[in-house]
Amino acid sequence: MRCKALLMVMFVFLACNSHRDAKLKGEAFLTSYFEGVRSHQYDTVLALYSPDFFKVTPKEKWRATLSAFPGLLGELQSYQLVNWQSKAKRSVGFGMAQDGTYMTFVYAVRYSLKSSIETFVLFIPKGASSMTIIAHNIKSEAFNSLVQEKKGGI
Repeated sequence: MRCKALLMVMFVFLACNSHRDAKLKGEAFLTSYFEGVRSHQYDTVLALYSPDFFKVTPKEKWRATLSAFPGLLGELQSYQLVNWQSKAKRSVGFGMAQDGTYMTFVYAVRYSLKSSIETFVLFIPKGASSMTIIAHNIKSEAFNSLVQEKKGGI
């Protein structure tokens, strides 16, 4: 009985460490996104997105959107993690059917002119160690105006 309890504690400990590690890796990954945006390194930022993201939003259109941030929202000032979650599962969304880990990160982002809430979905395929952005949602009045102007948006 004591052995079972010890194994259970070890399993919980390992699961918690894995969950914490996933969060830290996701935060580090998104720090590279935000720092790329801050320094206008859009090629670096675009490389963080999955090819599947660009099936929905063409790369050049997303590049133009990223380039419009300074005019719409101002220069990036700060970003703070508000919420996050991680799920290992078989995909049923985003037009993909891949096993892997899906992590959702929600950030409060302050630009010099406006603020936004940005939600990222990161994906790590089963058996891989690298992650990509498969979904990115930006909630900001200024950004929503741009989307409305383009009729159907980004």
